[in-house]
Amino acid sequence: MAEARHPDEQRRDAPHLPLDAWTEEAFDRLVATNLKSPFFLIRDLLPLFSQQSSVILVGSVSAYIGHENATVHGAAKAGLLSWIGELAY
Repeated sequence: MAEARHPDEQRRDAPHLPLDAWTEEAFDRLVATNLKSPFFLIRDLLPLFSQQSSVILVGSVSAYIGHENATVHGAAKAGLLSWIGELAY
């Protein structure tokens, strides 16, 4: 069973926070997880892909429509979805 965490610890890791609750560290961590990591992983693996290769990435409806406290999460997912379109070429 997972260890219970203090609400402040859960809040720091959550992708949905009020705008004034975001720290630069939390912002960087979320963007690194949702945008930077997939970008550089796929970039580094491109030489191994054939023309018929497929890449599956996880987007979010937050990239298309606003949700309460999802500003950073939505922005990172929108960036990922924009980049996915470029992979098709």
